[in-house]
Amino acid sequence: MTLQQEDIQIMNIKILKFIKRKNSASKEQILKRFPDHKHQTLHRLEQMSKPKGLRFTPQEIQKQYLQETYKESKPDAFGNVRIIYTGNYSLTKYGYTYLEDYVLFERRDVIKEFVRSFLFPSLVALLVSVLTNLLFS
Repeated sequence: MTLQQEDIQIMNIKILKFIKRKNSASKEQILKRFPDHKHQTLHRLEQMSKPKGLRFTPQEIQKQYLQETYKESKPDAFGNVRIIYTGNYSLTKYGYTYLEDYVLFERRDVIKEFVRSFLFPSLVALLVSVLTNLLFS
């Protein structure tokens, strides 16, 4: 079974919306909601949080949708601070923008579909009804 590009994008959007709703989500929470055996969630998280290619330019790093969060530990007796991986994912600015653009375009598509499939046929039916009444009454 191969997934089409649109199906992949929709699943990525669902994951991004889930993380946005929680403001930050752990890998376990994401996997509980989107099991890896069904959605290839681990691969999706890696693809959305890591820049592509071997050398990372600032533009590629900015195009990440997700960022993994880290926190600093308290300084030890020697003043050293350790950075600890928290296992949480949060949206980057690019991820927020991507999600907002997708929602905006999706909303526009729904409005276009409503106008095309309901509003225009209703107006045509109303116009035909009025003309028929005027001509044959």
